[in-house]
Amino acid sequence: LKILSVIETGEDSKRSRALATGILNSTEDLLGMYCVGAGRKGIVDALDGRTSGQRPFVIMHDLTDNSQLWLTNDLIDVVIDQNARLVGEQAVIHLLGSIATNSPLLPVKAIEPRIIIRENIPSGRL
Repeated sequence: LKILSVIETGEDSKRSRALATGILNSTEDLLGMYCVGAGRKGIVDALDGRTSGQRPFVIMHDLTDNSQLWLTNDLIDVVIDQNARLVGEQAVIHLLGSIATNSPLLPVKAIEPRIIIRENIPSGRL
């Protein structure tokens, strides 16, 4: 196995599509892709537009309406998700705790990621 260099897309879907298309066309034995940031739609567009070869295993972040649809339509394989509301709450709690003279008794909770695949997509509201 060979790990390719990290590719910076600037969180731009047009750029990520062009770069992903280039990788898909130049690396016939590509096994997987891991997208840690934004620009995910461009990668999915590149995967959906490929004309040959087997689709690589794809991991992305954040369960959204789009990523749920991509999972359902077999365009990606895994979404690493976390509770965005809890992330925001904990950021505010830490900020308040650091600026208060008396540390507020606010709850600190662990932010646990969820691994979402086609078989365990949560039902109902995301």
